[in-house]
Amino acid sequence: MKQFRKKYLLLFIFSLFFLLTVSAGKSRADLVVKVAYVDTQKIFQEYDKKRDLESKLNIHFENERENLRKKREEVESKRKEMELLQEELKAQEGLLTDIAKKEKLMQIEEKGEELQNLGKELQDLSASIEKNLRTQEEKYTQEIERDIKNAAKRVAEREGYRFVFHKEALIYVTPESEFNLTEKVLSLLNQEYQP
Repeated sequence: MKQFRKKYLLLFIFSLFFLLTVSAGKSRADLVVKVAYVDTQKIFQEYDKKRDLESKLNIHFENERENLRKKREEVESKRKEMELLQEELKAQEGLLTDIAKKEKLMQIEEKGEELQNLGKELQDLSASIEKNLRTQEEKYTQEIERDIKNAAKRVAEREGYRFVFHKEALIYVTPESEFNLTEKVLSLLNQEYQP
């Protein structure tokens, strides 16, 4: 009877071990990890929305650049006026009375102050335009990055990938195209984008 129990116990342990091994193998098979990567730089460059946003940004800031150009012309005009007054003073210095000299010097000083104020306005306008441009570019870039991330996530979920990396973060990538989701993500983005 003891031997029967021993055989039964051994059979039970062997069966249990077999079931655990088979079920563990199945669990591991379920955990086969599909890995892919996305070339975000390529997507960023070829995404239609990025091109449209860049075009809108250029149109918007073209008006700002025109204002900046006009302000530069105004500064240059005032600088020439001041130089002309200085040349007149130098040429007529011996002929002018003290009162006339003072008037010319006051005119030159006024032009110098105007020129200085215009120069400050020009600097402020230039800095403001640059800051606004950077802010808009950052906003658009974040929006596009969010779009790329969401599209990559949807493609990965649809196709059963568990990990998707940025190509730029990888040290080595095998040449097989099955790991590259770039074109699928780009295609999805451009299909869904409505200008």
